[in-house]
Amino acid sequence: MPKTLLACLTTAALAATMVESVLHAQDSDAIASIWDGLYTAAQAERGKATFDRRCSRCHNSNLSGSDRGPTLVGDEFLASWLDGSLEALFSFIRDSMPENNASLVNDARKADVLAYILQRNGFPTGTTELPPDTDKLEMVQILREGVAPGLLNLSFVQVVGCLEPGPGAAGDGTPGAGNRWVLTRSNARPGSRGRVVSAAELERARTRTLGTDTYTLVSATPFEPATRRGHKVAAKGLLYLQPGDERLNLTALQTLTDTCSTG
Repeated sequence: MPKTLLACLTTAALAATMVESVLHAQDSDAIASIWDGLYTAAQAERGKATFDRRCSRCHNSNLSGSDRGPTLVGDEFLASWLDGSLEALFSFIRDSMPENNASLVNDARKADVLAYILQRNGFPTGTTELPPDTDKLEMVQILREGVAPGLLNLSFVQVVGCLEPGPGAAGDGTPGAGNRWVLTRSNARPGSRGRVVSAAELERARTRTLGTDTYTLVSATPFEPATRRGHKVAAKGLLYLQPGDERLNLTALQTLTDTCSTG
């Protein structure tokens, strides 16, 4: 076998193994890309059948949208979800669709529908079916082709960390000039634009371990950070990454435990 072909096959096998480990391992901080092949052609075909029966009335059979439902293909659709986790898109479909009757379609069939939507948007198939599991889909990032998965500047993230007064704080823990607060021992993942930490997100955050990063918080005052000083918290917001300057513009903040003494 030619070496170049062998190398290609080896790379493909490794990629498939990585995707399968991300989607099926219970504890993993590895982030997969939407371009890694996360659903099968057979699953997308099942999803099309469900979509045609339950979704096409509002979104049209070609997913172009109507006055009853938005488009589900193209840049207009993807702009709402880019750089975030696939979990956010799946959870929206699971909890809200079909409109006013979300229980009409079960979670497994909704995962099939999502596979069909991914197929129609040109994301590749793979050898593993997309599971209706938010813990696993949280570790899949929706990206433009060629962009490596991970934390991106000016992207929305979800963070677990310890809330502390920023530099210059007084000995009693009162924040210094500018009322600055920071998240220390942070563990960040791609998130969503949501302005609340949902019950499901909160439950997953409780089991996440702390990390090693520190983020300066922007717009923290509305969340009464002084009442959460020293707490392990779950936060969401827009990430700003520059050398020596890592900030999180908060959109949500919720206490997990009232101490950060353990992971």
